[in-house]
Amino acid sequence: MNKTWRWLGHILFGAAVLIFLFMLFTDLPFRTEWGWIFLAPSVVITRVGDMCETGKKVEPLITITLCILIFSLSLYGLLFI
Repeated sequence: MNKTWRWLGHILFGAAVLIFLFMLFTDLPFRTEWGWIFLAPSVVITRVGDMCETGKKVEPLITITLCILIFSLSLYGLLFI
């Protein structure tokens, strides 16, 4: 199961990188929300895995909370703005 989550995190990170590169090298309007929609869950998956392996809880929880905030703001920006 850990390999599945690790692969999912890598796939989401790769999608975010490709979105940023695609928008950087094309003439489409640059919306960073599309990148954050994929990047924030990737960071959360990575941090949850780190919490399980190392036992540290404070720093990963702060990172997870900030990623959830960024994800929700990006989703709000894409849906309503």
